[in-house]
Parts: sequence; structure tokens; C-alpha cells
Amino acid sequence: MCCNSERVNAWQEKGRNYAKFRSEHPGSMDFKIISARLATRAFDCQGVACRLFHDPRHTYNLQVVEDAMQKAVSWLSGKLGPYPYSVARVVEKPLYDEDFITFANVTAVSEAHGWTADIQTDKDGQYIYLTMARELARQWILDALKTADVQGAELLTQSITQYYAFRFMDETWGPGQTEKWLDKAYKDYEKDRADEAIEEKPLILVDKAAYLSKENGSISWVIIAHLRIKFCLLFDGKVAFFISFCNTYKNSGEQNTMS
Repeated sequence: MCCNSERVNAWQEKGRNYAKFRSEHPGSMDFKIISARLATRAFDCQGVACRLFHDPRHTYNLQVVEDAMQKAVSWLSGKLGPYPYSVARVVEKPLYDEDFITFANVTAVSEAHGWTADIQTDKDGQYIYLTMARELARQWILDALKTADVQGAELLTQSITQYYAFRFMDETWGPGQTEKWLDKAYKDYEKDRADEAIEEKPLILVDKAAYLSKENGSISWVIIAHLRIKFCLLFDGKVAFFISFCNTYKNSGEQNTMS
């Protein structure tokens, strides 16, 4: 059993399994309880206890998934500060449910997204690194931003995390990754936009339309970055510079960085 907190107790009673969880700190009620017969792969990254919960039969790409999680936690810690929880969990879920689910310190990833993929070269597995960085970035941002369920919230909870994933790919796999994944994002946007029954809304009014909040939103943040605009977010009485564009192109004349 997996939940968005620390398991403090587990027991059996009258043929049923029970578990008690305690949250590390207050959070929203938007979470899931995942129960399945899963194997666990445990490792540490910069003081963070990382856990992969997977189908015991699906061990083909565990090393790739672990490496992606290690690199993403390390990179994001440098950009967004220390991981906000003591344990980071990534859980495999069934093939038929392809949507990513992220809440608190848990990300659920469908079997369709890398667990059983045929990965023969590094290039074949790059998308695993992209999605891992994006979903883990959401954990950071969901912890820091107490967003309401209103129009435009996904501009912060999805669009920015996709942008972080692009930058992570550039710094991990080399220049050109952003352009590669932007091209895919734009194609996905065009495809899904064709199925839209109403007029396209501006990003600030997006409401559960992934083709806008994720695909089009990430394109917008890349444009903002290249314009060298500084963006800050206010929350909890503090100023959090999730994205700082003051020192763009610091390491080279072509690549911009975030801090």
C-alpha cells in the first residue's frame, strides 16, 4: 500500500490488511491510496530516500528508471531547493490507465510509459527522463504552491513543470533536447486542438485541458525564457523564484539556465 505520507503501522485483522499513514506536513486532500502486489526498489539520492514500486515481473528497465529518478532529484534540488519530503515514491500502475498522477511525494506512472519498453539505446529511454523530471517537479511545486481548483491553476502546476523538464533534458543529454521535445509538444498540441469542441482559451483561463496547460503552456514558457523575462511567485509570505531568467546564457552564448 502506498500513500502520500509515512506509513507508521500495518497489521492484519479478520483477513484484511490495514495500514496507518501520517503526513509529514499539512497538505491538500487531493491524493490517492494505491494498493497492489508490488515489489520495491530502494535507493538514496542526496539524502532523499527514493522508492520505486513496480510489478515484480517488470524488471527490464528498472535501472533506467532509477537513473532517471536519481538525476532528476539531484537536478531539481539544485533549482528548487531541497526535496520537500523525506521519501520520494514512483509507483507503476496498470497499462490501461495512461495518465500520470502526481500528488505530494507520490507519482504514479502507467506501465505504458517505460516500465516494459524495448530500450536498446540511450536515445530510446530519453522520454523516461523527461517524464520523470516533469512529474517530480510537480511534487516540488504542488508542495510550495497552494493553488485552488480554479481556471488558470494548471499554468503553474503543469506548464512550468514541463518547462523544467525541457531544461533538465538540455543539461542532462546536451543541447538540442528542448527543440526536440518542443517539436513533439507542438505536434501533440495541434492534434489535440483539433478535437476541441469550443474555442481555445488563453492559458490564464485553462481548465483541465492538457493540450493547453502542458503542450502549449510549455511552449509559452520557453518563449518567455528566451525573452529573458524574470518571473517570481509569491506564497506563504515569501518570494520564491521558481524561474529566474536574469542570468540566462551564463554558461554559454546559446543555452539559457534557470536558478
